[in-house]
Amino acid sequence: YGPGAEPTPEPPGRQRLVVFSVVLVAALLVGLGYTFLRPALYRAMALVQITLPAGLSAPPAPAGGVPVAGGDAASSRPSLAGEIQVLTSRPLLDQAWERLVRAGELPGELGEAPAEDLQRRLGASVLEGSQVVQLWAVGRDPARLALLVNTLIQVYTEHLGAAYHSDSADSMAQARDEAARLARDVKA
Repeated sequence: YGPGAEPTPEPPGRQRLVVFSVVLVAALLVGLGYTFLRPALYRAMALVQITLPAGLSAPPAPAGGVPVAGGDAASSRPSLAGEIQVLTSRPLLDQAWERLVRAGELPGELGEAPAEDLQRRLGASVLEGSQVVQLWAVGRDPARLALLVNTLIQVYTEHLGAAYHSDSADSMAQARDEAARLARDVKA
C-alpha cells in the first residue's frame, strides 16, 4: 500500500468469473434476439365430430392424406382414421384452395404447389375416446388460417353429403332390384 509496493494480482477465480459472465450475457442476448426477431407462427384449430351413419359404408380415403397423429386411437377405429385421411386429402385441399381463390382470400406464403404447401401446414388427430377430430393449420396469418380450416371443413361436409347421397341412392337401387326380383319369383 505504499510507494514502490507491487500491485497484488487479482485471484484467478475472479477473472474467470468475469469472462464467464460476459460470455453468458452475450449468448443470452443472441438467443433472445433470435427468439424475438423471428416471425410469429399462429395455429388455427377446429374440432369436428365425425359420426358415420349406421348401414352406410364410409367413403374411400383418397391417397395423399396427412399422417394421422395419435396412431393408437386412430388405428382402433379404422373408419375414423379413414375419415381423417379424407379430411386432409389432396382432392379436398384442391377444392378448398379453389374456393379461397374465388373468394379472393389467398393464404400467404404459398409456393408453386399450393395443395402440397397446405398439406404440410395441416394436421389432424383423434381426441382419445371420442369421435371428435382436431384439425389445425399453422402459419403466419391467423385470419387466413382460420378461413382455410373453415373452408376445408365446409368442403369435407359437402363431400360427405355427396358420398352418402350416392351410397344411399345405390342402396335404394339395389333394394328396388331385389324387390322386383322377389315380385317376379312370387308371380312365377
